[in-house]
Amino acid sequence: QITCGGVKEKRVPELDEATCRLVTMRATFKPATDAKGVPGEGIYSNRVRWVVPQDVPQPTPGSVAISMIVEKDGSQSDCQIIRSDPGMTGAPPVAAQLADVQGLIDDYGMEHYTETFRETHIWDTNWKILAENFMESYHLPVCHAGTIGGLSKLDEMVCPPGSAAFNYHTILKDDRLKIALAHPNNTRMVGDRRRTTFLLAVYPSLLITLTPGYFWYLSLHPHGVGQVHIVFGGGMSPDFVNSPESREHFAALKTLLDKVNVEDRGCTEKVYRGVSASAARAGHLSHLERPNYDFAQYLAEKTGGFTRTFGV
Repeated sequence: QITCGGVKEKRVPELDEATCRLVTMRATFKPATDAKGVPGEGIYSNRVRWVVPQDVPQPTPGSVAISMIVEKDGSQSDCQIIRSDPGMTGAPPVAAQLADVQGLIDDYGMEHYTETFRETHIWDTNWKILAENFMESYHLPVCHAGTIGGLSKLDEMVCPPGSAAFNYHTILKDDRLKIALAHPNNTRMVGDRRRTTFLLAVYPSLLITLTPGYFWYLSLHPHGVGQVHIVFGGGMSPDFVNSPESREHFAALKTLLDKVNVEDRGCTEKVYRGVSASAARAGHLSHLERPNYDFAQYLAEKTGGFTRTFGV
């Protein structure tokens, strides 16, 4: 099943029906698959704009979410309206909310990276636990002892205050993982930037790891309280993509990330079981968990009326 969102008018239900009808008639999808290629649940979002003639009463803008079944041939059926919210189109544009990201990573040229894989998974943990796991890297030496845990030093991690729409932290990779470093042909990046990894968390649930050589991401969607549906993808920078050894680079990246995912799954599923225990108690945050603190404030603002402050 795939859900998609678009612009609608609550006082004109005919537009809801027309949206479903036209999407079902015109759109074609490739069903989402898991790591073994088995079709499963996926998420798709888009925007539909309806123009109402000026000589009729003008409705208040809003949004609608629709649900449909994607058949094996890519066609759709059983389109239904599952949510209809007025006023949602008043949110600031995504480009404006994430404008500060450009300044942070502009020299990486991420817009030129090539995605080489995309998969879907379901893990037996809560989505928030997995998001928070990504937002701090002090678990690396323990959880990822068999892969990337020894490539970075905790005292070199930088965890600045977050922004309204995202947080980030950076780590420095040593020269043992060549595909995480700037390629020798990359003359844009200098000094420590050539080995700096950015871990960006776009609220509430898009998590991106960006290195000078590759990137990977997780898009999280709750699957009940105790499971999370994950869209997992990644790829490489142009210099590695265009290298004569590109096939070997791709294979090395995918092998590494698959192993990292196995480690993360084991850790986050154990954490979920732990926090679900009756004896579990909250503890203090480390200074390396500053992104988690900012994320908690974001959630408090969205769910409980809390007002965030920035730059402190």
